[in-house]
Amino acid sequence: ANQSQLTDVEANHLADTLMGHPGIDGEGVYYKHSNFHYKGIPIENHKCFLNIKEIKEAATANEVLLSELKPEKATLAEGEILVPSATFNTLFIAFHSLQHYGSGLSLHQLCDWAMILKHYGLNMPKEMMHYERFMRGVQAMTLLCQRYLGVSPALNADEADESQAQRAIEAMSEVMFSEIMHPRYPVLEPVSSKVGIVVYKTKRLFYTHRLMRSVFHNSLFRRLWDSVIIHLRNPKSIFARNEK
Repeated sequence: ANQSQLTDVEANHLADTLMGHPGIDGEGVYYKHSNFHYKGIPIENHKCFLNIKEIKEAATANEVLLSELKPEKATLAEGEILVPSATFNTLFIAFHSLQHYGSGLSLHQLCDWAMILKHYGLNMPKEMMHYERFMRGVQAMTLLCQRYLGVSPALNADEADESQAQRAIEAMSEVMFSEIMHPRYPVLEPVSSKVGIVVYKTKRLFYTHRLMRSVFHNSLFRRLWDSVIIHLRNPKSIFARNEK
């Protein structure tokens, strides 16, 4: 078959099938990606780069990612592999991490960003520079990497003290660090009653939406609607607790 003529669904099914040939079992197939583990390393076969439906900035970012994919050769002990360009990696890691800001930002995502800064610098494409909320989030992550992970580029401390924008970045970085270390609403619900679970999940949804709104233009109505659809498809999930 001419694989260049495959639809997106067929192409992703082919990728999932190829992953299974060495005896690797897929652990989950979602609308966005499939999960695998190979020699203890988590691997995701992504069907799309970003969640374009919910976030206004994602449409622009996705176009940039497609144009900046430009695979480059990297040499490993076992041979050469193809990796995305520096610009692609910079934008993708930043956007992906900030998407998690409203759904559980982890220390490893901050470490990912530190590695990007260490190897590439802050190489953000110009198409994203006018998105103030997004860039504030990028700068907040960068500030945390400077303080706790020892990477550059450094910010000008004198300008930071006088800049209202920089104070906003400082404030966001403090909330980010708090969410990484001690999230206000952990994924594991600390309650067991059905009413308690629903109340807790509702509070968590509104709180995490506020976090997301600080870095992206996204719709609360859309998020609520998506949540309703998910729970209607699986009514048991309304009162279910997360186990891990």
